[in-house]
Amino acid sequence: MATRQGVDTAISNRLGADAQTMFFAIKAEFDTDDIRVWSGTDDITVNSETYNGAGALLSISGVE
Repeated sequence: MATRQGVDTAISNRLGADAQTMFFAIKAEFDTDDIRVWSGTDDITVNSETYNGAGALLSISGVE
């Protein structure tokens, strides 16, 4: 597989896999607090921040 400058081996290997799992993570910043949710069901950590699973409540439909 060809490599690109700045893309580490783990990401390159993941992109070369037969199947990918996509998800949405949204961080809404307010004056009083931040809300972080993602499209799964359990909590995940992205860049040292915890995102709460919103499951079916969080979906994005096609844009026309």
